Formats: sequence, structure tokens, C-alpha cells
Amino acid sequence: MFDFYDSNYSDEFKQRLQDARCKKKFSQQDFADCLEDNDRSRVANWESKKSTTVPKTQDIPGICKILDIDPNYLFGFSTITNENDKAISEQIHLSTDNIKLLRNDTSVSNFINYLMTTPKFHSLLNQLNHICVNGFFSESIETTFSTSAIQKLEKAFHRFSCEVFSIDRNEHTFVPYVKKVFPWNRKKQSIEDFVQSIVINEKYYEMLETNPLYQEQTSDERYETLIYDFSKASIQYLERNQLAELAKYNVANIFSEIVQDYVDVTVNNFKNREK
Repeated sequence: MFDFYDSNYSDEFKQRLQDARCKKKFSQQDFADCLEDNDRSRVANWESKKSTTVPKTQDIPGICKILDIDPNYLFGFSTITNENDKAISEQIHLSTDNIKLLRNDTSVSNFINYLMTTPKFHSLLNQLNHICVNGFFSESIETTFSTSAIQKLEKAFHRFSCEVFSIDRNEHTFVPYVKKVFPWNRKKQSIEDFVQSIVINEKYYEMLETNPLYQEQTSDERYETLIYDFSKASIQYLERNQLAELAKYNVANIFSEIVQDYVDVTVNNFKNREK
């Protein structure tokens, strides 16, 4: 047995042992059964602060393996439950919880291993990247235009994409469609009020106020400039949004194919083992 001359050290050991057991959701009897001696009282004495009994040296490797902890943690030399998991986590940028899951659950590790080796995995990542990039642009557009303005732009782009060939699509050919959803009534509305009804980003107004070319333009010229700006600012977002929707559909299809392929491989391997 270990000699614990320091009662505080002994108490810390017993507490960490108990915490690790509870985290695994083992009763004292479950733990004893895993140690293959079925003696619950021995485990109870290890954890009891009223008892001086501690595990024997030869018991420690088995205890750490069953409880999935590092001996350094058990003896109070480290606050990390498993140093190996921490090292792997830092190397491959997965959380320690996911490292443990991969190490302890073969069904998870087998699928992840298959997923990362299939060529379809790279196609899946590419589609996910399209969606993430669109999310970045979506945020910038949503902080520039009002919700109603974005809806109008989406309506314009729908007609635009149906009526204009892909090779001809650009901010210039999109302008007429933007004009239709953002008409300006010169008699009832100033150009400033027109902008206020569409743009919610204060920095945009600051940019217009410091733009000498814009300041020298007539109201009609300003309207043309604004419509072009709206077209140029939104067309990439709208195109990416369209591609993102397609990417979401592709992600679902690709992942379904990967799952089906994995099932087929697993079933075939099982059949081969039976032979």
C-alpha cells in the first residue's frame, strides 16, 4: 500500500478517485466488478476519508484504465484528467472530450475513420465551405440593408437569374432589376429620404458625405449612383446565397451517400467474418 503521511494528500487522492468513478457513472460495486474482485468494501475504504486504506501499487494501472484518468491526476500532480488526451487535443485541434469519445467508442471511431478516408468527404467539406462563406457575406449585407430592402433585392435577383444568361450576369446587368424594386418618386421623396428607407448602416451615410463626386452630383445622378452601389454590393451576396442553398442540398445528398456506403462496407465486412 502507499504510505500517505500527509492526511490532506490522502484526502485529495480519495476525493479524486471518487469523482472519477462518479463521472464514469459507476457505483462502488460496478467499479469493484470492473476490477474483477467484486469486493465493494475495498473500493469504499479507498474512498472513505475515515479509512487509511489506499490501493496497492499494482492496482493503480487498472484503476486508471477503467476510470480513463492519468496517474498524475489521481495523485494530484496535474489538474488534467488525461495528459495523453490533452497532448493529442493540442496536436489535432479536437476537444479532449472528443478525443475520449474516439478512443473509447469504437462505433464512433470506425465511422470517423471511414468518413475521413472516403473521397466524398472532401466534396462534403467544399460544400460546407460555400455555406460558411455565404454566412460571412450574409452578415455584412444584413447590417447594411433593411430587412424589407433585402427582400426586394432577393425578388429582383430571382427575376434576374431567370431572365439573364449566367455569362452576362454582373452588377451592370443587374441594375435595371434593382431599379424596378427601388423606384424613386422625385416629387414625393428627397434623395436623402430614399436612402434612409433602404440603408440602415450609418457608416454608409458617412461615406456619402465625404465623397466629393457624390456631393457634386444632381439628385438624379445620385439616384443612379446609389442604384449601382446597391447592385454591386448585393449581387455577390445574392449569388452566394443561391449557391449556398444548392450547397445545403448537396451536403444532405453527399452525407446520405457516405452513410449508405459505410453501411454497405460494414455489412460486407460482417458477412466476410461469418464466412
